[in-house]
Amino acid sequence: PSRRVSVEQSVQLQAVQGAMLRLLLLSFASAVSSTTDPALRYFFSFVPDQSQELSFTPDYAEPVVLGGRSSKECGVEIPEFSEEEQVDGIALAITDEGQGCYADTRYSHGDFPIRAGYVGDFRAYEISPYNQSASEFAASGQAVYFVLTTVQDYILYTLRQGSLAEIGKLTASEIKGNGTFTRTSIKADQLKETSVFVVLPATEVLAAPASMTLSGTIATECNGEIPASEIFVGELALVTMKGQGHCYTDGRYNNADFLVERGHLVGTDGSQRRSYKIYPPQTLADNWAASAVKLYLSSSSTDNVTVWTYRDTGFSALATFFGAGENLVPTSIEVQGLTEPLLFILEASSVHMTDWPLESDSTEAAWLAGNAPDMSFSGWRFQVGGRPFVPAEDWQNGPGTHSGNYGSIKHYFPVSRADGKEGVVWQDMESGGGQMTWLE
Repeated sequence: PSRRVSVEQSVQLQAVQGAMLRLLLLSFASAVSSTTDPALRYFFSFVPDQSQELSFTPDYAEPVVLGGRSSKECGVEIPEFSEEEQVDGIALAITDEGQGCYADTRYSHGDFPIRAGYVGDFRAYEISPYNQSASEFAASGQAVYFVLTTVQDYILYTLRQGSLAEIGKLTASEIKGNGTFTRTSIKADQLKETSVFVVLPATEVLAAPASMTLSGTIATECNGEIPASEIFVGELALVTMKGQGHCYTDGRYNNADFLVERGHLVGTDGSQRRSYKIYPPQTLADNWAASAVKLYLSSSSTDNVTVWTYRDTGFSALATFFGAGENLVPTSIEVQGLTEPLLFILEASSVHMTDWPLESDSTEAAWLAGNAPDMSFSGWRFQVGGRPFVPAEDWQNGPGTHSGNYGSIKHYFPVSRADGKEGVVWQDMESGGGQMTWLE
């Protein structure tokens, strides 16, 4: 039989995708030749990026302990560092936290184990938390200084989960001269665990990490800032939002620690699209999740961008946002309640996303199921103008609802004309006008 089967067999509408509205014609036929069927529907799978895991290799086994109390920032542009307060191009200086520079053991912590070494080919420094606590309270802290060989822009990194994660920047104006000590944003007294730091010229291009666990608690709507350490490859961040007027981050009323992977969505059509996968929270709230965790994204596009997800049933739109270059902007997507990984891609909103092969600029066709030559289930999607009836949007009354007991009115009327062509008469849901679609 002809693949342009009678309209009376089955005509229904598929939901809106992108900027296009498409009429869906479904065909069920038996005892047909597979050569008359359209091509198979495309399928896609996520292929994660691969990256080399980095580690710290120290120059010496035993760390050098810097007291961290001899050099002070108060009253000087650059502190004087004694030999006891520096090692291999790193030094510590007492900071003024609003009450002056307190260098005695009562009001400052001290004795920081430090080792110099390498992360790959890059000079690196391992700093451990202080060994000696302030006997009263810490009125002053310790800032970390590095010797930088040339005056230029730099980026600060920390070694996290096997890759270098950006935590701050240094501009050329902050560097006083070649080979001089320069203050960084690293506070040794605030370290909770042994950490490795690297300072590299801003021109140094690093391989993007394939994955990272984002806490979702450090960047919040309440503080209005997203630290560099909480941004995955400059493209994605997770931000805790206000819940009942507060941003809950202490674990009682928030979920946390989301593994994020970067990769490609590879299709049987030969396409590869940059994609991401966010896994459910690894740390659940002690009580319940009162604060939502929203997905923030960046896009180089200067137009509307749509976030798409893909499942075996095809593509579906999750959210749309306006691209703002490198700036991260909020989306409506929340991840605190994920129970399975969320796979998504970004595309300009003008792009029509489909897993069906194109027969023409306005027609898609796909073999959906069957066992040729015994049975075939195929479909054609036709681009149309206007706003057709979409069951998922215009009739959300399924089994168990009162209106669902009575059903909806007929929305599509099959017609034919003298030359044998078949068509559909339907109503534009926005204008109320009638539309005629002929099937070629």
